[in-house]
Amino acid sequence: MSLKHVDMETEAVFQDAREVNTKFSKTFTTYFSPVGHEIKKILKNWVVHLKENLLWGEDDPFFPATQVKVGNGEKFAADGLKRLHWRTATWWRRRANKPGERKFTAPLPAYRVSRLR
Repeated sequence: MSLKHVDMETEAVFQDAREVNTKFSKTFTTYFSPVGHEIKKILKNWVVHLKENLLWGEDDPFFPATQVKVGNGEKFAADGLKRLHWRTATWWRRRANKPGERKFTAPLPAYRVSRLR
């Protein structure tokens, strides 16, 4: 999903099946859930950061891949963002379904990512 698919004014995400890999190749619009003002502020600040600080355009990813480097002890470490989309949602699925890793979620039972829409 690219920055152009996220509309902060209407609080919606337009997933055009010609440009976004959607289930069954269907085009649809998803509206933000009323989860609180802070969450919307975080999303808006993220879009501003990508567009104004990093000078990314409408075709750049909303969820960019992580730039990786070899860090201390010759271990891989995050080193910023790539101007590439994540190839799969595997990393996110593992975190969403692994109770010890769910530091950013509410204490709810694990669900498949597609069920969270």
